[in-house]
Amino acid sequence: MQKKLAFVVWMFLAVSNATASMITVFPSISPNQNLPSPSADAYLVNAVFAIENGLTSYIGGGDPAGAQYTQTNSILPGDVIVTAFESWRGDAPPPAAYAGEYGNMLLFGVFIQSDAGFTLSDVTYYEDFFGNLDSFTMAGQQFNFDLVGVNYGGDGALGGGDDTRYDTPGGASDDSTLIHAMYFAGFGNAFSAANQTELDNAKAYVAGYGSNPAAVGAYSIPDAYGEGSVAVVPEPAAFVTLPFGLAALWAVRRRRAA
Repeated sequence: MQKKLAFVVWMFLAVSNATASMITVFPSISPNQNLPSPSADAYLVNAVFAIENGLTSYIGGGDPAGAQYTQTNSILPGDVIVTAFESWRGDAPPPAAYAGEYGNMLLFGVFIQSDAGFTLSDVTYYEDFFGNLDSFTMAGQQFNFDLVGVNYGGDGALGGGDDTRYDTPGGASDDSTLIHAMYFAGFGNAFSAANQTELDNAKAYVAGYGSNPAAVGAYSIPDAYGEGSVAVVPEPAAFVTLPFGLAALWAVRRRRAA
């Protein structure tokens, strides 16, 4: 397992406690965001609504099956595998209610709040997905239904009646717009399987990580840091020992269009 993000935690702890800023991360399992899905967009809408309203689970429209948003700190082996064929949470073919779905992705949604204010350019995302490390800023991103920004307005308080809400693309200026709160459904991650053998191999690989954190997603702004993690629910030993060829196992990410 590659090095975790402990160094980032240490770097930001000293300043995060001295400010009015906070970051809270919410892992969840979504439909495949990279292929047509009857519930992908509805899921993202529900995720933002739940994060904004302090709900751990919510379904408010769209496909009543795959659009169900639920925060979680544990996953099953099939929860982070997208496929080139119809599947749902590692089952192929999927249950009838999930027809038209092509697997699932892990999202790290987030709520960021700062009295001093920040911009999307100030936000950095860090990730450890089963040992695959990455980090990048959110510069160039645009507000939309799955990435919402809020400016406090003159009263300096969230929800004070004069907030300005940014939830539609505004162009290149989005990443320099001053906001005081941000609700984001998250970037998606998964392993990819092109056939049933690869699906079984990927499930065995994920199951092998057991109850220790297998994936970490974290966000920072100049004066705050927050992270979330998920562990794999242990599977029977017979399943974990299935042979798997990692040459056919590769990770994919759903990056939002800038």
